[in-house]
Amino acid sequence: MSRTRPPNLQKWSSLHCRSNLFSVRQIRPSISGSVDILPRNSRNNQQPFHSTTTYYAAPVRSPAAQRAQQRPNVVQRTRSIFPGDERAGPGSAGTLNSKLRILEKTGLGLMTEMLKDGIIDKSVTPTKFKHVTKALLGNALCGPPSREGIDGIARDSGLDVDTIFEIGRAITRDDKALSHWIITACTLAGAKMALFLTATQYLRGCHDQSSVLYATSTTSPARTSFLDQIQALATQSDPEGVDNRDPRAMLIYAKVLGLQRRFTGALALVEEVIGRIHPTRMEMKANKDLTVSSRIEPPWELYLWLKRASKGATKGKPSGYDTGERLDDLTEQEIDVLRRGAVDFMDPVALSLYADVMRQQGDTKKYEEYMGKAAAAGNRDASRKIGNLYFLIFSQQHPRPGESIANLDADLTAAEKPKGFFARTLSYFRPRPLLEYRGLAMEWYRVAWAAGCVRSGLNLAILLEQDGDAEGANTILEEVQALGRGQRDVQAQLQRLAANFVLGESQLQLKYLDL
Repeated sequence: MSRTRPPNLQKWSSLHCRSNLFSVRQIRPSISGSVDILPRNSRNNQQPFHSTTTYYAAPVRSPAAQRAQQRPNVVQRTRSIFPGDERAGPGSAGTLNSKLRILEKTGLGLMTEMLKDGIIDKSVTPTKFKHVTKALLGNALCGPPSREGIDGIARDSGLDVDTIFEIGRAITRDDKALSHWIITACTLAGAKMALFLTATQYLRGCHDQSSVLYATSTTSPARTSFLDQIQALATQSDPEGVDNRDPRAMLIYAKVLGLQRRFTGALALVEEVIGRIHPTRMEMKANKDLTVSSRIEPPWELYLWLKRASKGATKGKPSGYDTGERLDDLTEQEIDVLRRGAVDFMDPVALSLYADVMRQQGDTKKYEEYMGKAAAAGNRDASRKIGNLYFLIFSQQHPRPGESIANLDADLTAAEKPKGFFARTLSYFRPRPLLEYRGLAMEWYRVAWAAGCVRSGLNLAILLEQDGDAEGANTILEEVQALGRGQRDVQAQLQRLAANFVLGESQLQLKYLDL
Protein backbone atom coordinates (compact mmCIF):
# COMPACT_ATOMS: atom_id res chain seq x y z
CA MET A 1 0.00 0.00 0.00
CA SER A 2 1.10 3.57 -0.42
CA ARG A 3 2.90 5.31 2.37
CA THR A 4 1.87 8.90 2.04
CA ARG A 5 4.01 11.10 4.22
CA PRO A 6 4.28 14.87 4.31
CA PRO A 7 7.40 16.65 3.09
CA ASN A 8 10.24 17.37 5.49
CA LEU A 9 9.07 20.31 7.57
CA GLN A 10 12.64 21.50 8.06
CA LYS A 11 12.64 22.59 4.42
CA TRP A 12 9.55 24.81 4.75
CA SER A 13 10.86 28.34 5.08
CA SER A 14 7.42 29.72 5.97
CA LEU A 15 6.52 27.08 8.55
CA HIS A 16 6.52 29.51 11.46
CA CYS A 17 5.37 32.54 9.50
CA ARG A 18 1.81 32.84 10.76
CA SER A 19 1.33 36.24 9.11
CA ASN A 20 1.17 34.51 5.74
CA LEU A 21 -1.26 31.78 6.71
CA PHE A 22 -4.23 33.16 4.84
CA SER A 23 -2.26 34.32 1.81
CA VAL A 24 -0.59 31.05 0.86
CA ARG A 25 -1.11 30.52 -2.84
CA GLN A 26 -1.48 27.12 -4.37
CA ILE A 27 1.29 26.33 -6.83
CA ARG A 28 0.21 24.47 -9.92
CA PRO A 29 2.47 22.41 -12.17
CA SER A 30 3.29 23.71 -15.61
CA ILE A 31 0.73 23.31 -18.36
CA SER A 32 1.79 23.79 -21.95
CA GLY A 33 -0.43 24.65 -24.88
CA SER A 34 0.07 22.60 -27.99
CA VAL A 35 -0.18 25.74 -30.10
CA ASP A 36 2.39 28.49 -30.39
CA ILE A 37 1.17 31.30 -28.17
CA LEU A 38 3.78 33.81 -29.28
CA PRO A 39 2.48 36.74 -31.35
CA ARG A 40 2.42 36.06 -35.09
CA ASN A 41 0.81 39.23 -36.32
CA SER A 42 1.36 42.94 -36.11
CA ARG A 43 -1.49 43.63 -33.72
CA ASN A 44 0.94 44.87 -31.09
CA ASN A 45 3.16 46.85 -33.47
CA GLN A 46 0.69 49.47 -34.69
CA GLN A 47 2.14 52.95 -34.99
CA PRO A 48 0.37 55.96 -33.50
CA PHE A 49 -1.18 58.32 -36.04
CA HIS A 50 -0.18 61.48 -34.22
CA SER A 51 2.88 62.80 -32.52
CA THR A 52 3.14 63.00 -28.76
CA THR A 53 5.32 64.89 -26.35
CA THR A 54 8.56 63.26 -25.38
CA TYR A 55 8.14 60.58 -22.77
CA TYR A 56 10.77 62.23 -20.57
CA ALA A 57 8.73 65.40 -20.18
CA ALA A 58 6.98 66.11 -16.91
CA PRO A 59 3.22 66.66 -17.03
CA VAL A 60 2.00 70.23 -17.33
CA ARG A 61 1.17 71.67 -13.91
CA SER A 62 -1.74 73.99 -13.28
CA PRO A 63 -0.92 77.68 -12.53
CA ALA A 64 -2.06 77.26 -8.93
CA ALA A 65 0.19 74.25 -8.45
CA GLN A 66 3.14 76.08 -10.01
CA ARG A 67 2.68 79.07 -7.68
CA ALA A 68 2.43 76.78 -4.65
CA GLN A 69 5.60 74.99 -5.67
CA GLN A 70 7.52 78.28 -5.99
CA ARG A 71 6.58 79.53 -2.52
CA PRO A 72 9.46 79.56 -0.02
CA ASN A 73 9.45 77.34 3.08
CA VAL A 74 6.82 75.03 1.62
CA VAL A 75 7.50 71.34 2.06
CA GLN A 76 6.17 69.38 -0.88
CA ARG A 77 4.42 66.16 0.15
CA THR A 78 5.62 63.44 -2.15
CA ARG A 79 5.22 59.71 -1.90
CA SER A 80 8.13 57.62 -3.10
CA ILE A 81 7.37 55.16 -5.84
CA PHE A 82 10.45 53.12 -5.05
CA PRO A 83 10.66 51.43 -1.63
CA GLY A 84 13.20 52.83 0.77
CA ASP A 85 13.59 56.14 -1.07
CA GLU A 86 11.98 59.02 0.80
CA ARG A 87 14.05 61.83 -0.74
CA ALA A 88 12.02 62.28 -3.88
CA GLY A 89 8.67 61.40 -5.42
CA PRO A 90 7.08 61.15 -8.84
CA GLY A 91 8.30 63.79 -11.25
CA SER A 92 11.60 64.28 -9.47
CA ALA A 93 14.81 64.21 -11.49
CA GLY A 94 16.62 63.00 -8.38
CA THR A 95 14.42 59.92 -8.17
CA LEU A 96 14.89 59.13 -11.84
CA ASN A 97 18.66 59.56 -11.70
CA SER A 98 19.01 57.44 -8.57
CA LYS A 99 17.08 54.59 -10.14
CA LEU A 100 19.05 54.85 -13.35
CA ARG A 101 22.27 54.59 -11.35
CA ILE A 102 20.96 51.39 -9.77
CA LEU A 103 20.10 49.97 -13.17
CA GLU A 104 23.58 50.87 -14.43
CA LYS A 105 24.92 48.38 -11.88
CA THR A 106 22.24 45.69 -12.06
CA GLY A 107 20.77 46.09 -15.55
CA LEU A 108 23.20 43.84 -17.42
CA GLY A 109 22.77 41.04 -14.90
CA LEU A 110 19.00 41.38 -15.07
CA MET A 111 19.04 41.25 -18.87
CA THR A 112 21.26 38.17 -18.80
CA GLU A 113 18.88 36.48 -16.38
CA MET A 114 15.89 37.26 -18.62
CA LEU A 115 17.73 35.92 -21.67
CA LYS A 116 18.62 32.73 -19.81
CA ASP A 117 15.01 32.24 -18.71
CA GLY A 118 13.72 32.79 -22.24
CA ILE A 119 11.63 35.82 -21.30
CA ILE A 120 13.37 37.94 -23.93
CA ASP A 121 15.37 36.90 -26.99
CA LYS A 122 18.71 37.97 -28.45
CA SER A 123 17.10 40.82 -30.38
CA VAL A 124 17.23 42.72 -27.07
CA THR A 125 20.76 44.09 -27.00
CA PRO A 126 22.28 45.82 -23.95
CA THR A 127 21.84 49.16 -25.71
CA LYS A 128 18.15 48.52 -26.38
CA PHE A 129 17.62 47.20 -22.85
CA LYS A 130 19.18 50.32 -21.37
CA HIS A 131 17.13 52.58 -23.64
CA VAL A 132 13.85 50.83 -22.75
CA THR A 133 14.47 50.87 -18.99
CA LYS A 134 15.42 54.55 -19.06
CA ALA A 135 12.37 55.44 -21.15
CA LEU A 136 9.97 53.42 -18.98
CA LEU A 137 11.25 54.97 -15.77
CA GLY A 138 11.07 58.43 -17.31
CA ASN A 139 7.48 57.87 -18.35
CA ALA A 140 6.40 56.26 -15.10
CA LEU A 141 7.89 58.94 -12.86
CA CYS A 142 6.74 61.89 -14.94
CA GLY A 143 3.27 61.15 -16.25
CA PRO A 144 0.15 58.98 -16.26
CA PRO A 145 0.02 55.64 -18.10
CA SER A 146 -0.58 56.03 -21.83
CA ARG A 147 -0.63 53.89 -24.93
CA GLU A 148 1.27 56.52 -26.89
CA GLY A 149 4.21 56.40 -24.50
CA ILE A 150 4.59 52.61 -24.76
CA ASP A 151 4.13 52.66 -28.53
CA GLY A 152 6.80 55.35 -28.78
CA ILE A 153 9.27 53.28 -26.78
CA ALA A 154 8.52 50.24 -28.93
CA ARG A 155 9.00 52.21 -32.14
CA ASP A 156 12.28 53.80 -31.05
CA SER A 157 13.76 50.52 -29.77
CA GLY A 158 12.48 48.30 -32.58
CA LEU A 159 10.85 45.93 -30.08
CA ASP A 160 7.21 44.88 -29.74
CA VAL A 161 5.06 45.97 -26.82
CA ASP A 162 5.08 42.46 -25.33
CA THR A 163 8.86 42.66 -24.91
CA ILE A 164 8.54 46.20 -23.54
CA PHE A 165 6.12 44.89 -20.92
CA GLU A 166 8.40 42.02 -19.89
CA ILE A 167 11.31 44.42 -19.41
CA GLY A 168 9.13 46.83 -17.46
CA ARG A 169 7.77 44.04 -15.32
CA ALA A 170 11.28 42.86 -14.48
CA ILE A 171 12.59 46.26 -13.39
CA THR A 172 9.49 47.02 -11.28
CA ARG A 173 8.85 43.64 -9.66
CA ASP A 174 9.65 44.96 -6.16
CA ASP A 175 7.50 48.08 -6.41
CA LYS A 176 3.71 47.78 -6.48
CA ALA A 177 2.96 51.34 -7.56
CA LEU A 178 5.40 51.34 -10.45
CA SER A 179 4.38 47.81 -11.46
CA HIS A 180 0.75 48.95 -11.58
CA TRP A 181 1.78 51.81 -13.86
CA ILE A 182 3.56 49.39 -16.22
CA ILE A 183 0.60 46.99 -16.34
CA THR A 184 -1.88 49.82 -16.97
CA ALA A 185 0.18 51.47 -19.71
CA CYS A 186 0.96 48.19 -21.47
CA THR A 187 -2.68 47.13 -21.23
CA LEU A 188 -3.61 50.30 -23.08
CA ALA A 189 -0.93 49.44 -25.66
CA GLY A 190 -2.28 45.90 -26.13
CA ALA A 191 0.54 43.82 -24.61
CA LYS A 192 -0.76 40.29 -24.15
CA MET A 193 0.46 39.55 -20.63
CA ALA A 194 -0.66 42.96 -19.41
CA LEU A 195 -4.11 42.30 -20.89
CA PHE A 196 -4.25 38.90 -19.20
CA LEU A 197 -3.21 40.29 -15.81
CA THR A 198 -5.72 43.14 -16.00
CA ALA A 199 -8.57 40.92 -17.19
CA THR A 200 -8.01 38.15 -14.64
CA GLN A 201 -7.81 40.63 -11.78
CA TYR A 202 -11.04 42.25 -12.93
CA LEU A 203 -12.84 38.90 -13.24
CA ARG A 204 -11.71 37.88 -9.75
CA GLY A 205 -13.85 40.74 -8.50
CA CYS A 206 -16.93 39.29 -10.21
CA HIS A 207 -17.26 36.36 -7.80
CA ASP A 208 -16.49 35.42 -4.22
CA GLN A 209 -14.01 32.70 -3.24
CA SER A 210 -10.60 32.32 -4.85
CA SER A 211 -11.95 29.99 -7.56
CA VAL A 212 -15.18 30.48 -9.47
CA LEU A 213 -15.78 26.73 -9.06
CA TYR A 214 -16.68 27.33 -5.40
CA ALA A 215 -18.31 30.74 -5.84
CA THR A 216 -21.63 31.27 -4.09
CA SER A 217 -22.34 34.61 -5.77
CA THR A 218 -21.33 36.04 -9.14
CA THR A 219 -21.88 39.25 -11.08
CA SER A 220 -21.83 39.82 -14.81
CA PRO A 221 -18.71 41.71 -15.98
CA ALA A 222 -19.21 45.03 -17.72
CA ARG A 223 -17.94 45.60 -21.23
CA THR A 224 -14.47 47.13 -21.23
CA SER A 225 -11.83 47.82 -23.84
CA PHE A 226 -9.44 45.20 -22.44
CA LEU A 227 -12.15 42.52 -22.43
CA ASP A 228 -12.88 43.41 -26.06
CA GLN A 229 -9.21 42.79 -26.83
CA ILE A 230 -9.35 39.49 -24.93
CA GLN A 231 -12.34 38.50 -27.07
CA ALA A 232 -10.38 39.28 -30.24
CA LEU A 233 -7.41 37.18 -29.08
CA ALA A 234 -9.76 34.30 -28.20
CA THR A 235 -11.96 34.25 -31.29
CA GLN A 236 -10.21 35.87 -34.25
CA SER A 237 -7.54 34.40 -36.51
CA ASP A 238 -4.83 36.49 -38.15
CA PRO A 239 -5.42 38.20 -41.53
CA GLU A 240 -3.89 35.21 -43.37
CA GLY A 241 -6.48 32.90 -41.82
CA VAL A 242 -4.01 31.09 -39.56
CA ASP A 243 -5.63 30.01 -36.29
CA ASN A 244 -3.28 31.58 -33.75
CA ARG A 245 -5.86 32.13 -31.04
CA ASP A 246 -4.26 32.25 -27.61
CA PRO A 247 -5.43 29.44 -25.26
CA ARG A 248 -5.08 31.77 -22.27
CA ALA A 249 -7.34 34.33 -23.90
CA MET A 250 -9.79 31.54 -24.74
CA LEU A 251 -10.01 30.52 -21.07
CA ILE A 252 -10.39 34.10 -19.88
CA TYR A 253 -13.10 34.83 -22.44
CA ALA A 254 -14.85 31.55 -21.56
CA LYS A 255 -15.02 32.76 -17.97
CA VAL A 256 -16.45 36.07 -19.17
CA LEU A 257 -19.15 34.22 -21.12
CA GLY A 258 -19.88 31.99 -18.14
CA LEU A 259 -20.31 34.97 -15.82
CA GLN A 260 -22.68 36.39 -18.44
CA ARG A 261 -24.55 33.04 -18.35
CA ARG A 262 -23.74 32.30 -21.99
CA PHE A 263 -22.77 28.73 -21.18
CA THR A 264 -22.88 27.15 -24.65
CA GLY A 265 -20.18 29.39 -26.10
CA ALA A 266 -18.12 29.20 -22.92
CA LEU A 267 -18.15 25.39 -22.86
CA ALA A 268 -17.18 25.25 -26.54
CA LEU A 269 -14.09 27.38 -25.87
CA VAL A 270 -13.03 25.36 -22.82
CA GLU A 271 -13.48 22.04 -24.63
CA GLU A 272 -11.37 23.37 -27.48
CA VAL A 273 -8.58 24.35 -25.09
CA ILE A 274 -8.69 20.92 -23.43
CA GLY A 275 -8.21 19.37 -26.85
CA ARG A 276 -5.19 21.56 -27.61
CA ILE A 277 -3.08 21.28 -24.47
CA HIS A 278 -0.72 18.51 -23.44
CA PRO A 279 1.29 17.85 -20.26
CA THR A 280 4.98 18.62 -20.13
CA ARG A 281 7.81 17.97 -17.69
CA MET A 282 9.50 21.22 -18.62
CA GLU A 283 9.18 24.14 -16.24
CA MET A 284 7.05 26.76 -17.94
CA LYS A 285 8.00 30.42 -17.82
CA ALA A 286 5.64 32.83 -16.10
CA ASN A 287 4.75 34.47 -19.41
CA LYS A 288 3.86 31.11 -21.00
CA ASP A 289 1.81 29.51 -18.22
CA LEU A 290 -1.70 28.56 -19.35
CA THR A 291 -3.25 29.69 -16.07
CA VAL A 292 -1.34 33.03 -16.06
CA SER A 293 0.44 32.06 -12.84
CA SER A 294 -2.79 30.67 -11.30
CA ARG A 295 -4.75 33.86 -11.99
CA ILE A 296 -7.27 32.04 -14.19
CA GLU A 297 -8.77 28.69 -13.30
CA PRO A 298 -7.42 25.72 -15.31
CA PRO A 299 -9.73 24.33 -18.00
CA TRP A 300 -11.08 21.41 -15.92
CA GLU A 301 -12.19 23.74 -13.13
CA LEU A 302 -13.87 26.07 -15.61
CA TYR A 303 -15.45 23.07 -17.32
CA LEU A 304 -16.96 21.70 -14.11
CA TRP A 305 -18.15 25.15 -13.07
CA LEU A 306 -19.79 25.82 -16.44
CA LYS A 307 -21.46 22.40 -16.47
CA ARG A 308 -22.80 22.87 -12.96
CA ALA A 309 -23.88 26.46 -13.60
CA SER A 310 -25.63 25.49 -16.83
CA LYS A 311 -27.54 22.76 -14.97
CA GLY A 312 -28.61 25.34 -12.42
CA ALA A 313 -29.72 27.70 -15.19
CA THR A 314 -31.96 25.04 -16.73
CA LYS A 315 -33.59 24.54 -13.32
CA GLY A 316 -34.26 28.25 -12.97
CA LYS A 317 -31.62 28.86 -10.33
CA PRO A 318 -30.47 32.48 -9.85
CA SER A 319 -27.14 33.81 -11.06
CA GLY A 320 -24.33 32.66 -8.81
CA TYR A 321 -26.06 29.36 -8.07
CA ASP A 322 -23.77 26.95 -6.27
CA THR A 323 -24.31 23.36 -5.18
CA GLY A 324 -21.65 23.52 -2.49
CA GLU A 325 -18.08 22.29 -2.29
CA ARG A 326 -19.00 18.72 -3.22
CA LEU A 327 -19.25 17.76 -6.85
CA ASP A 328 -21.92 15.09 -6.83
CA ASP A 329 -23.60 13.33 -9.75
CA LEU A 330 -20.82 13.97 -12.23
CA THR A 331 -21.30 12.58 -15.71
CA GLU A 332 -18.77 10.24 -17.28
CA GLN A 333 -17.57 13.07 -19.51
CA GLU A 334 -17.06 15.37 -16.52
CA ILE A 335 -15.19 12.66 -14.61
CA ASP A 336 -12.98 12.06 -17.65
CA VAL A 337 -12.08 15.77 -17.87
CA LEU A 338 -11.35 15.80 -14.14
CA ARG A 339 -9.27 12.63 -14.46
CA ARG A 340 -7.17 14.24 -17.18
CA GLY A 341 -6.43 17.24 -15.00
CA ALA A 342 -5.51 14.99 -12.08
CA VAL A 343 -3.68 12.07 -13.69
CA ASP A 344 -2.19 13.67 -16.81
CA PHE A 345 -1.44 17.18 -15.53
CA MET A 346 -1.10 16.43 -11.77
CA ASP A 347 -3.02 19.59 -10.89
CA PRO A 348 -3.43 19.75 -7.06
CA VAL A 349 -7.06 20.91 -7.13
CA ALA A 350 -7.99 18.32 -9.77
CA LEU A 351 -6.19 15.63 -7.75
CA SER A 352 -8.21 16.55 -4.67
CA LEU A 353 -11.51 16.54 -6.57
CA TYR A 354 -10.72 13.30 -8.39
CA ALA A 355 -9.75 11.68 -5.09
CA ASP A 356 -13.20 12.57 -3.78
CA VAL A 357 -14.72 10.84 -6.83
CA MET A 358 -12.68 7.74 -5.97
CA ARG A 359 -13.94 7.89 -2.39
CA GLN A 360 -17.54 8.07 -3.57
CA GLN A 361 -16.86 5.00 -5.68
CA GLY A 362 -15.55 3.19 -2.59
CA ASP A 363 -11.89 3.03 -3.67
CA THR A 364 -10.06 4.09 -0.49
CA LYS A 365 -6.69 3.14 -1.92
CA LYS A 366 -7.08 5.47 -4.90
CA TYR A 367 -8.46 8.15 -2.61
CA GLU A 368 -5.35 7.96 -0.44
CA GLU A 369 -3.09 8.01 -3.51
CA TYR A 370 -4.58 11.06 -5.23
CA MET A 371 -5.35 13.05 -2.09
CA GLY A 372 -1.81 12.33 -0.89
CA LYS A 373 -0.38 13.66 -4.17
CA ALA A 374 -2.49 16.80 -3.87
CA ALA A 375 -1.29 17.29 -0.31
CA ALA A 376 2.34 16.74 -1.29
CA ALA A 377 1.89 19.42 -3.99
CA GLY A 378 1.00 21.98 -1.31
CA ASN A 379 -2.81 21.92 -1.29
CA ARG A 380 -3.67 22.69 2.33
CA ASP A 381 -7.23 21.31 2.12
CA ALA A 382 -5.81 18.05 0.79
CA SER A 383 -3.31 17.99 3.66
CA ARG A 384 -6.19 18.31 6.12
CA LYS A 385 -8.26 15.62 4.40
CA ILE A 386 -5.45 13.07 4.20
CA GLY A 387 -4.79 13.76 7.88
CA ASN A 388 -8.48 13.23 8.61
CA LEU A 389 -8.42 9.92 6.71
CA TYR A 390 -5.52 8.66 8.78
CA PHE A 391 -7.14 9.70 12.06
CA LEU A 392 -10.42 8.04 11.10
CA ILE A 393 -8.49 4.86 10.32
CA PHE A 394 -6.69 5.08 13.67
CA SER A 395 -9.97 5.59 15.55
CA GLN A 396 -11.57 2.66 13.67
CA GLN A 397 -14.14 4.89 11.99
CA HIS A 398 -12.79 4.06 8.53
CA PRO A 399 -11.21 0.87 7.15
CA ARG A 400 -7.60 0.80 6.14
CA PRO A 401 -6.92 0.85 2.39
CA GLY A 402 -7.70 -2.60 1.04
CA GLU A 403 -9.74 -3.63 4.10
CA SER A 404 -13.48 -3.83 4.60
CA ILE A 405 -15.34 -2.37 7.56
CA ALA A 406 -15.91 -5.88 8.93
CA ASN A 407 -12.16 -6.47 9.19
CA LEU A 408 -11.21 -3.41 11.24
CA ASP A 409 -8.20 -4.19 13.39
CA ALA A 410 -8.88 -3.63 17.06
CA ASP A 411 -5.20 -3.65 18.01
CA LEU A 412 -4.20 -0.07 18.86
CA THR A 413 -0.73 -0.98 20.10
CA ALA A 414 2.35 -0.47 18.02
CA ALA A 415 3.55 -3.71 16.49
CA GLU A 416 7.00 -4.85 17.44
CA LYS A 417 9.62 -4.55 14.77
CA PRO A 418 9.80 -7.88 12.95
CA LYS A 419 13.10 -9.63 13.28
CA GLY A 420 14.97 -11.08 10.35
CA PHE A 421 15.24 -10.02 6.72
CA PHE A 422 12.24 -11.96 5.41
CA ALA A 423 10.03 -10.93 8.31
CA ARG A 424 10.83 -7.26 7.73
CA THR A 425 10.25 -7.61 3.99
CA LEU A 426 6.87 -9.31 4.42
CA SER A 427 5.80 -6.80 7.08
CA TYR A 428 5.98 -4.02 4.51
CA PHE A 429 3.08 -5.56 2.60
CA ARG A 430 0.93 -6.03 5.68
CA PRO A 431 -1.50 -3.36 6.86
CA ARG A 432 0.20 -0.62 8.80
CA PRO A 433 -0.40 -0.71 12.60
CA LEU A 434 -3.28 1.55 13.60
CA LEU A 435 -1.18 3.60 15.99
CA GLU A 436 1.08 4.64 13.12
CA TYR A 437 -1.88 6.29 11.42
CA ARG A 438 -2.28 8.65 14.36
CA GLY A 439 1.28 9.85 13.90
CA LEU A 440 0.71 10.36 10.18
CA ALA A 441 -2.44 12.34 10.93
CA MET A 442 -0.52 14.65 13.26
CA GLU A 443 2.22 15.19 10.67
CA TRP A 444 -0.28 16.17 7.99
CA TYR A 445 -2.18 18.41 10.42
CA ARG A 446 1.09 20.22 11.09
CA VAL A 447 1.61 20.75 7.35
CA ALA A 448 -1.95 22.02 6.85
CA TRP A 449 -1.76 24.26 9.93
CA ALA A 450 1.51 25.72 8.68
CA ALA A 451 -0.33 26.58 5.44
CA GLY A 452 -3.11 28.33 7.37
CA CYS A 453 -5.78 25.64 7.78
CA VAL A 454 -7.51 26.55 11.04
CA ARG A 455 -9.47 23.31 11.29
CA SER A 456 -6.23 21.34 11.11
CA GLY A 457 -4.77 23.57 13.78
CA LEU A 458 -7.65 22.84 16.13
CA ASN A 459 -7.41 19.10 15.48
CA LEU A 460 -3.68 19.25 16.11
CA ALA A 461 -4.29 21.09 19.39
CA ILE A 462 -6.57 18.27 20.56
CA LEU A 463 -4.01 15.60 19.72
CA LEU A 464 -1.24 17.54 21.44
CA GLU A 465 -3.45 17.87 24.52
CA GLN A 466 -4.06 14.13 24.49
CA ASP A 467 -0.29 13.58 24.31
CA GLY A 468 0.22 15.77 27.38
CA ASP A 469 1.58 18.78 25.48
CA ALA A 470 -0.79 21.37 26.94
CA GLU A 471 1.65 24.19 26.22
CA GLY A 472 1.79 23.37 22.51
CA ALA A 473 -1.99 23.03 22.32
CA ASN A 474 -2.60 26.39 24.00
CA THR A 475 -0.03 28.05 21.74
CA ILE A 476 -2.00 26.94 18.69
CA LEU A 477 -5.26 28.22 20.20
CA GLU A 478 -3.67 31.60 20.92
CA GLU A 479 -2.43 31.81 17.33
CA VAL A 480 -5.91 30.92 16.03
CA GLN A 481 -7.42 33.74 18.07
CA ALA A 482 -4.70 36.17 16.95
CA LEU A 483 -5.46 35.44 13.31
CA GLY A 484 -8.95 36.86 13.64
CA ARG A 485 -7.95 40.19 15.13
CA GLY A 486 -8.45 42.97 12.63
CA GLN A 487 -9.65 40.61 9.89
CA ARG A 488 -13.42 40.67 9.70
CA ASP A 489 -13.66 38.09 6.92
CA VAL A 490 -11.49 35.66 8.90
CA GLN A 491 -12.85 36.44 12.36
CA ALA A 492 -16.33 35.08 11.67
CA GLN A 493 -14.90 31.81 10.38
CA LEU A 494 -12.62 31.40 13.38
CA GLN A 495 -15.40 32.13 15.85
CA ARG A 496 -17.57 29.52 14.17
CA LEU A 497 -14.83 26.89 14.17
CA ALA A 498 -13.67 27.55 17.72
CA ALA A 499 -17.18 27.63 19.24
CA ASN A 500 -17.34 25.54 22.43
CA PHE A 501 -13.75 24.41 21.83
CA VAL A 502 -12.31 23.68 25.28
CA LEU A 503 -9.17 21.71 25.97
CA GLY A 504 -9.02 19.31 28.87
CA GLU A 505 -12.43 17.73 28.35
CA SER A 506 -12.61 14.03 29.02
CA GLN A 507 -12.64 11.82 25.92
CA LEU A 508 -12.16 14.85 23.65
CA GLN A 509 -12.87 13.98 20.01
CA LEU A 510 -11.76 15.68 16.84
CA LYS A 511 -14.53 17.86 15.40
CA TYR A 512 -13.43 18.60 11.85
CA LEU A 513 -13.04 15.30 10.05
CA ASP A 514 -14.33 15.93 6.53
CA LEU A 515 -13.00 13.85 3.66
